Amino acid sequence: MKKFLNIFSTIILCFVSVISCRTDDSVIREIDQTLNIFVDSAGIDMLNSNVDFGYQTLTFNDINGDTDSSPVTINLLKTADTINYLQYVAGAKRVLIDSSNLDRKLYQSKIALKFSKPTPNLGTFVVDDTMIINYSFSPERFQIDNVIYNNEQVFTKTTNGENTFKILK
Repeated sequence: MKKFLNIFSTIILCFVSVISCRTDDSVIREIDQTLNIFVDSAGIDMLNSNVDFGYQTLTFNDINGDTDSSPVTINLLKTADTINYLQYVAGAKRVLIDSSNLDRKLYQSKIALKFSKPTPNLGTFVVDDTMIINYSFSPERFQIDNVIYNNEQVFTKTTNGENTFKILK
């Protein structure tokens, strides 16, 4: 019986080894989904908390989220020139909006953005915006196609172009 178990174990080990060594001829899909957003007012970096009346509080919520409160992470970063920008990588739910073409599917994410800043009379000024990110998915590539911000298209993907746009406040 022990000899049978040893032979059986050896056969299983050989089978697993052969399967794990097989080559995969599938296409490697490129993923291009990072989005950089600058917020500017008359040449002033409004994400700089040291600027008078710059935005102090930023919140982002997934409109298509599973609950009413589905926070989305958007990182506040700085360029080499110390200009602040928001970087969105992923996190909002992507909803399939068109699958009629088998080689290219279209997805969409919707994010509610809330910017808050102090006012001269010691109150708070709140801006509620909406950003729609449209993606395309093909066997070779998943990418951002365009961005609509407050019902205005602010970004369209170009070949080898960066996914960057500026919001004017």
